Amino acid sequence: MENNKRPFLLFFNFAPLHLPPLMRYVVLFLLLFCSFFSARAQSFVGTDNQLTYQPYGKCENQWVALSNRDRAGRYVYGYIFVNDTVGFMFYAEGLFRVDQSQNYVVDTVAFKGEHPKVAIPADWQNVATIASKHYAELHVPVVPDWVAPYYNYTDTAVYDQHIGFIYNDLGDHVTALPYLRKVWRLNNHTSKVAFELGWALNALGKYDEAIAVLTPAVKYDPNNPLLNKQLADACRYKKDYKKAILYYRQTITHIFNEPNETKSEAAFYLADIYKKTGNTAEYKNWMTKAKTYTPYDSQFYKAITDAGF
Repeated sequence: MENNKRPFLLFFNFAPLHLPPLMRYVVLFLLLFCSFFSARAQSFVGTDNQLTYQPYGKCENQWVALSNRDRAGRYVYGYIFVNDTVGFMFYAEGLFRVDQSQNYVVDTVAFKGEHPKVAIPADWQNVATIASKHYAELHVPVVPDWVAPYYNYTDTAVYDQHIGFIYNDLGDHVTALPYLRKVWRLNNHTSKVAFELGWALNALGKYDEAIAVLTPAVKYDPNNPLLNKQLADACRYKKDYKKAILYYRQTITHIFNEPNETKSEAAFYLADIYKKTGNTAEYKNWMTKAKTYTPYDSQFYKAITDAGF
């Protein structure tokens, strides 16, 4: 039930167009973005059955094909990279079809210099990495020249921190954890890094390590509700209810706006602890409060109303 994901920024950056602007652009836009909304599989002659689809977060710095195609059976293909302020992005290179010999044939008409760079939302579709044997057919290099400025990090710790944060946002805590640990070992113990590392550790069931990271962080920054919430979660998982109650209360105290997802979650789990420990009065008290803190579209709101509040 727990949901700590942040909203993801959607952002467009289009290269100059040199074609009849409106209709060609509309066609390109619809073709590219149908992949965001359509999950229906279609079967065309010329399907490349060697394409294996996986989460886009596993395909950084790779040429990829999208799963959804147009009526002519053409794949949208492009390059996935990371923008240090936006996160994962997709650079649309063009369209290709697969001939009877399983060669890729580029459609030379559809894009004609139109190469949108699109920020990828966290729930985007899976993509397939394109095998290097097809690069010559697609007329693409292993790594495009324009990618280099996006990875012009003078400090690798900055890169590790940024990538760790991005993978946490994607819910891929397994990938995020090694990056965040490297940053932590460099004595980068800021509240932001402590939160991200604690979040990844909690998500992976490493509660003792999470407590070791988050306890001094909360002591240093006691008014930070996100740190308090992660520490409370770790203590709850360890069944250290006395400390969990303390840190959930501190979470709630330091969030002034409502409805608020973090505040409602803290109150919900605080109520649950009181229920487990037999304190019915406090259970009812905090479930009632949780309902006032909780957005109507939250998963917690339904759980609270289903419990009779």
